Amino acid sequence: MKRVVFFFESVYPDNNAGSIRADFIIKAFKATLPSLELVVLTGTVSPVAVGGVNFVSLSSPKSYKKTGFLKRALKELMLGFKAAKAYTKLKGDCDFIYISSPSYLASMVLTSYSILSKAHYVFEIRDIYPQAFGYAGAIKENGLIYKTFSFFSNLAYRRAALNISATAGIAQMVEQSTPESKNLVALNGFPASLIEVTSPKYDRFTLVFHGTLGLFQDVELLCELVKELRKYDDIDVIVIGHGAKSELVELSTKQSPSIRFLGSLNHKETIEVVSKCHVGLSFRFEDPLSYISFPVKNWEYLGLAIPSIVTPFGSEAGQFLESNGCGIQVKGGDIKAIVDAVLRLKSDGKYYQSYADSCKRIRTHYTREAISGALVHNLSKEFANH
Repeated sequence: MKRVVFFFESVYPDNNAGSIRADFIIKAFKATLPSLELVVLTGTVSPVAVGGVNFVSLSSPKSYKKTGFLKRALKELMLGFKAAKAYTKLKGDCDFIYISSPSYLASMVLTSYSILSKAHYVFEIRDIYPQAFGYAGAIKENGLIYKTFSFFSNLAYRRAALNISATAGIAQMVEQSTPESKNLVALNGFPASLIEVTSPKYDRFTLVFHGTLGLFQDVELLCELVKELRKYDDIDVIVIGHGAKSELVELSTKQSPSIRFLGSLNHKETIEVVSKCHVGLSFRFEDPLSYISFPVKNWEYLGLAIPSIVTPFGSEAGQFLESNGCGIQVKGGDIKAIVDAVLRLKSDGKYYQSYADSCKRIRTHYTREAISGALVHNLSKEFANH
C-alpha cells in the first residue's frame, strides 16, 4: 500500500468520542505501517499534529450540533463536498479512503463520490442512520427523506470494500439491510493508560454519570435517582457533560446537596474525576438504538475497574457487562432496583470488590490500542492484493 486517506469529522483537540477513536486508529496505522502515507481530512479547524501524518482541515465549525436539523444537514453536506473536493486531488495514488460516520451526510457524499469514481473505500459506522434521525424525531420514518437516506445508506454498505461497525448490534442491522455486504466489528474500548490510573476513591460513596446529556440519554431517570438518594446523607452523585438536557441536571443541583454538576470537561479532566468514583451510571431509554449501543462511558468504567449500572435491560452494553461480572443491568424506570443495587454495592465490600476484580480480569482485551491494532491488521490483509 502507498497512501490511505481518512475522513474523520473531528480529531484532537476536539473533545468527543469520535476524535478519541480517530486518534487511536490513525496512530495504529502509523505504528503498524510506517511507510504508508496517511492523509486525514477533517472538520477540525486546527488539528493536533501526529508525526508523519498530513492533516487537511476543512475548517467546518462544530456549532451545527446545537442547531436545527436543516442547518445541521446543510453544514454536513458542505463538509462532505469539501472533503470530496480535497480527496479528488489525492485519490490517484490512494489505496483506499477510510470514511467515518457521523458526520452522516458528509459520509454519504464521500461514499457516493467514491462509488461514482470507482474508488475503494472502507465505511466506519459509529451510529446507524437514518434510524437515529427517525428515533430522535428529526424526520418521519415513513417519509420521503427517510427513504432517500435509507437508499444511500444501503448503497454505501453494499459497495464498501468493508463496513466497520462500533458495536455488534450496528453490524447486525447493516447485515439485515444488505446481506451481501462485508462487515467487521471494531469496538471502541478504552485507552490502555486507564489501567495504570490508581486514584484514591472519594471518602463518600460516589456515583458518576458522564458524557452527552442528550435525547437518547435518560437524564430524567438520573435526576429521579438523585431525588431518591436524598434520604441517604452519605452518597454523592457527580455529573459531567453537556447537551440538550443540561438544565434538568442544573435543576437537580438546586434540589439536592448531594449532586455536583461539573459541566463539560476535557477527557483528561473527566478521567481524573471518574477514577475517584465508586460506581458508573449509564442510563439510556428503551429505544431500538439504545439496545444496540455500547456507550464509551461504559468502556471507560471498565478500564478504570469501576462497576456499572446500566439501562435498558438487555442492551449490548448491559448484557456484556453483566455476563462478565462487571456491571448490573436494570430495566429502564425501575428506580427501586437501581437504588437497591447502589446500596448493596455500597454496603457489601466483598460484593463490590467482585465487580472491580472482574473488570480487571477482562479489561486488557478491550483497550483501544489492541482493538485498533487488530483493525489495521485486518485492513492490511484486505488490501494486500490491491
